[in-house]
Amino acid sequence: MVPRQVVYFFSDFGLHGPYAGQVEAVIAHRSQAHFINLLSNAPSADPFRSSYLLAALYQELPVKRGYFLAVVDPGVGSARQVITFQIGKMTFLGPDNGLFSRLIARHDVKKVALLNYPTKRISNSFHARDWFAPELTKLINGEAMDFQFVATTKLIGSDWAETLNEIIYVDHYGNLISGVPAKGIPNNMTIMLGTQAVFYAGTFSKVPSGALFWYENSMGLLEIAANSASASELTSSGIGSEIYFSDNVKNKTNQ
Repeated sequence: MVPRQVVYFFSDFGLHGPYAGQVEAVIAHRSQAHFINLLSNAPSADPFRSSYLLAALYQELPVKRGYFLAVVDPGVGSARQVITFQIGKMTFLGPDNGLFSRLIARHDVKKVALLNYPTKRISNSFHARDWFAPELTKLINGEAMDFQFVATTKLIGSDWAETLNEIIYVDHYGNLISGVPAKGIPNNMTIMLGTQAVFYAGTFSKVPSGALFWYENSMGLLEIAANSASASELTSSGIGSEIYFSDNVKNKTNQ
């Protein structure tokens, strides 16, 4: 039995509304692929911060094989390009607005394919449904496509920093996910979020209820959380809030 192809979908379409479902419907109509809505509340209209989240999320996929459609596209309807490329056995498709830039850089992708604009009329506000999804199904089905290759150095976001000392995502619990990989950061490092000093703890149970701490999350990123509370509310922080590192602040609770 031939295994079904898998399509992973990453977008800022929101947790409610018809948009993700319409994209899934097009893919289901045109292919036999299994659709996985990986994330639908990426930073809204923010391909910059979403690029760091996407790269980290991809690393934790259990199987890196199939197709990956990503849509955080504030330039929808404009002249921005649409790209497709491969990393191993995974094929990616989405806008050239920097959304894939961190993924491309970390996997040393040298070139991508630019897709030609559709000849038939499409919606100027829903390229994900009318352009991206149909093109993706062509890739899935092995159909002929029109494209031209371009070096990744020409893409938007190719000069963005490897890490981002900002909060890039706030989850359902109010945990603050940063654009900084936690690997290599010593446990005695203090994270400054505004005037708030945040110290390391390995698990939620290691700190009192309502206390802030930082740790390495399940995607390998530095995350600030609070035990049984919202770190976002406690610190009045959100997407775009900057973090700083200091080894000069003492944790008085451990003295």
